[in-house]
Amino acid sequence: MMEPSVDWGGDVLAWLDYRVGALVGELSEEGEVGLGKRIEGWLEFLQGRLAGAPWRSKELWRLRKPEREAGTGELGWAIELSRARSELYWEVPAASGVFDESGRRHKRACVDLVQDLGDGRFVLVELKKEADTPEYAAAELLRNYVLYLLAKRMAPEELVAGRALLQASGIELQVWAPERYYRGRACGQLERRLSEGLQEMGADFSFRIVREDGTGGVNWGEMAQSLKACGHREEHQFKRAMREHLRGFEGEHLFDSTWRALLEGPEHRYFEEPHSSQAFAVNLFAPLAQDEELALAFLREQCPELASGEMRVRVRLEAAIPGAGEWLGERGIGTSPDFVVEVEERGVWTGCVIGEVKLTEGEFGGCKGWFDEAHPPSRNEAREWCLEGGAVAGAPQRRCFMARQHGRRYWEYLDVERLRGLAEPCPFREDLYQLMRNHALAQAVVREVASVEWALFVVCAHEGNRAVRRLAAPVAGERDALKAFRAVAGEGAVESWDPRAMVARLARLEPKLAGWREWMMERYFPAWL
Repeated sequence: MMEPSVDWGGDVLAWLDYRVGALVGELSEEGEVGLGKRIEGWLEFLQGRLAGAPWRSKELWRLRKPEREAGTGELGWAIELSRARSELYWEVPAASGVFDESGRRHKRACVDLVQDLGDGRFVLVELKKEADTPEYAAAELLRNYVLYLLAKRMAPEELVAGRALLQASGIELQVWAPERYYRGRACGQLERRLSEGLQEMGADFSFRIVREDGTGGVNWGEMAQSLKACGHREEHQFKRAMREHLRGFEGEHLFDSTWRALLEGPEHRYFEEPHSSQAFAVNLFAPLAQDEELALAFLREQCPELASGEMRVRVRLEAAIPGAGEWLGERGIGTSPDFVVEVEERGVWTGCVIGEVKLTEGEFGGCKGWFDEAHPPSRNEAREWCLEGGAVAGAPQRRCFMARQHGRRYWEYLDVERLRGLAEPCPFREDLYQLMRNHALAQAVVREVASVEWALFVVCAHEGNRAVRRLAAPVAGERDALKAFRAVAGEGAVESWDPRAMVARLARLEPKLAGWREWMMERYFPAWL
């Protein structure tokens, strides 16, 4: 474990955010975690790193009522609840003035609501309305609890003495959200394991449904069977930590501004954002796109079983494959890989690697036949079929909305016999949809282009982004997206390339890339990972 490069500051909070998010992911899966021991380890580390912390914010852990207008969204809802109920306090600062000398940073690291239960007992509440997921809400809440324990142990005596919350006899952690927020989710195991682990520390955890008459527990079995799933994941711990880290990088977000011209397809909507996956892909693969000899040397090391004999290797970025739209039945902007590695032998196209790059996105995308309910002309009126994966695979032209309504031909390039045996919902309706499309494209290239002997689909995801690999609900018994996809589509359906290892390999193969390697490491692989 590498330590942050400063005694206290943004890197420390990013370090904590990242580890809490990873722990929640582990708790969502099987296996021993040791939550209490893990938290104690974090506190020991933070106490050593924050020995010189200023603790200068006057509002830190102070119970307060809102003075501003309610407004809309989660913030407005929190204000309304706090005003309506005397025992609820609003936006209690958890980090301001601790992790920075000025006390101005991290003002948004607050507990949404604190409920005073009386007798010295309090509830720390994470309030959610639409954004993020229950897992992410749990991670935010757990992070705030660690900050709470840190304050109890390290804050100046006069601060602790003046805060009723820091003298609490009991603490509960609760996520509050409307019923619709939990629909399509199955977080019962996460709730149970968090509760059991925290009870050993004298605390408790639960997900709660907010109703007009108060809050109630979540029936996870009922929620998991609901047709309406929670919206796509917009934020997660790694993304938040990287966004904070990348704020320090100003100016051009490409190592070489001329590399922008290497994009053959359209720039993504968030290309200008520092955490853009498309920009990350350009920075990672541009050296290969500009140097065919380097691309050949790289492929021979990365895939020695595929790159043999005399060949030419070309790397293209955001590259459409001619004929793909017709093969897959796509109109307009179709499946466009983030990168394509084309291999030619004696001037004939014989193989290719189709790649998807992920930096901070928390998912591989979902099917609009399952998610999109906003547009009646294209709305799926038979979403219940999405819950019968084997039946869909057996008759996709009738039961798959994308095939029936939009003419998509993905099923023609999938192992349908394997998929017909599924006794669970369609595996591609949620987080595996993008993987399926790229895999189908790779299979189509081999089947439709006579000279192509092999096509490999590769995911190139940042090592810190555990959220993108973590499924909201298991598929074929797997919670890891790539393992689940291999389970339903075949063992060789997707491979994984490690971006950090790629950077090291390219810099070794081409010494002139030493400056590029240093830039990439500083920008995308900070010390707190």
